Amino acid sequence: MRTNGRPLVPGLASTVARATLIVPLLLGALGAQGQPVRNGALPEPLPLFPSDNWWNADVSAAPRDANEAAILAFIGASKGLHPDFGGDASESGPDIYGMPYLVVPGSQPLEPVAFDYADESDDGAPGRPAGYPIPVEVKTQAKWLEGGYPGNSGAGGDKHLLIVDRDNRLLFETWNTRCEPQGSPSCTWRAGSGAVFPLDSNLRRPDGWTSADAAGLAVLPGLVRYDEAFGSGPIRHALRFTVRATNGYVYPASHRAGNTNGAPPMGTRLRLKASRDLSGFPAPVQRIFQAMKTHGLILADNGSDMYVQGTYDTRWDNDVLNPAFASLKVGDFEVVQLGWQPTGLPTDPCESGPGPSCNEWLLPSSARIGGEGGAFYTTDLTVVNTGVTEARLFVRFLGHDADGRSGADRSFLLAAGRSATYADVLGLFGSGEAWGAVQLRSASPSLVATSQTWTPGGGGTFGQSVPLVSETELIRSGTTRTIPAVREDGSFRTNLILANGTGAPADVDVSLVAETGIVLGSRRWPLLPLGMTQVSRVVRELGVSADVSGARLVVSTPTAGGAFAAYASVIDAKTNDPRTLLPK
Repeated sequence: MRTNGRPLVPGLASTVARATLIVPLLLGALGAQGQPVRNGALPEPLPLFPSDNWWNADVSAAPRDANEAAILAFIGASKGLHPDFGGDASESGPDIYGMPYLVVPGSQPLEPVAFDYADESDDGAPGRPAGYPIPVEVKTQAKWLEGGYPGNSGAGGDKHLLIVDRDNRLLFETWNTRCEPQGSPSCTWRAGSGAVFPLDSNLRRPDGWTSADAAGLAVLPGLVRYDEAFGSGPIRHALRFTVRATNGYVYPASHRAGNTNGAPPMGTRLRLKASRDLSGFPAPVQRIFQAMKTHGLILADNGSDMYVQGTYDTRWDNDVLNPAFASLKVGDFEVVQLGWQPTGLPTDPCESGPGPSCNEWLLPSSARIGGEGGAFYTTDLTVVNTGVTEARLFVRFLGHDADGRSGADRSFLLAAGRSATYADVLGLFGSGEAWGAVQLRSASPSLVATSQTWTPGGGGTFGQSVPLVSETELIRSGTTRTIPAVREDGSFRTNLILANGTGAPADVDVSLVAETGIVLGSRRWPLLPLGMTQVSRVVRELGVSADVSGARLVVSTPTAGGAFAAYASVIDAKTNDPRTLLPK
């Protein structure tokens, strides 16, 4: 029977037609969900990570750092900001501005990745098989990797690769990512370093560890994204930025990448002043700048001064962004208290004085100072947590008797069974040239700590190792200790280091005793509270002008309640090589 093209049931044909259109659209959408998507939709809720994460904290009321003026002056108060993101760098080449990120399904196959810094990298996600869900397109196609070049191109640059597994809620990030051998479509992956962050946790890298970022932080949560800037709500996270040089690190960072005198540490937070008028900027720019007021900027890498990072997106208009960012100057910012945390600074277990949860160790001397022949000595502090739970460490630079006890604290977390070396420990305090004692405190009694003060030389390194002395091992009133094998002649000299382990003044008596038992000289040295002094050529300071070999120093304190640490260094006059003599 003919129908003349009209439906037997009114509206049925249009319904069928709509269905035939909807089905392929649905199939296409479902297909897209099973494929990797560049700059795809991130899994809710946003922003990434819990609301109390360091990236998402509101810093508008956080205290300012006492050293703010010096930090801003180092960067340069008149320097403007720059948006380190945009679209394509050329019409025909693969070069891009900003970082792409990839969103993949949980079914994305895992690819093994070899790391240059394997001891500070994650082989895969916690509790899951090793590997990173890297799409095959990244090997040979442009604009999937930071810089824009394919993974097997051999191109230079940081080459960050940022991947979100939306189903398992995991963030995978690598730095210096390349597929080798160059030019091969069947290449295998290698990266400088890599880290995996569960999106539902505030998992922080162990202190001393890097990530795909020099500061040990995640990269993606600190990038400016187009969908945020042009959205209807505020940007609810801090932004990542760089400066030309850094000096140590503070929370939330976990890794250092420089020791430049006066430079800010990794993890430094800058905050745009609340008084800075934003009304003259376009709405998307206002959202970005308001985030700088509410959540601030976090120093995450070495690079160009005040470059703020964002995502690669061809919709960005740098003719608008560049002059807007440049109009903001370093002088428009404040520095949030270094090491500030959303929940407040960690509680010092020794804040209320000695007790069961207060454990202290004293390093009698440390250095960040020049020596003879152009040498520059620095001290590395190594701590081992032998316990079964993580330990929080508090480190304070005490200085020496000429410069007081005004050093700031730095706080670190050390996982159970792990060790960490805090290279150039005085650099963590922003010190220029300095020397003196260092105090370590923790609620955990299960720490073992030592130090190495050294300088490059002779094709290797050269210096001496000095262990930290626990509070229970200090030399106390009513006891004496002996430092053997003292020597002073034309080939060797002996220096004595004394450090007060208490918050009250103390005297230390020192006697030089010959092998025959005869006392060759004696003297008393006063120490300030938590004070430290170095007695150079101690034999001469004790009034002995003759050469001495095989003698011993006997040390004690006459001060009631006094407690101190001591050691001596016998130094080769020709090479300046020291030998550590510990008290017995």
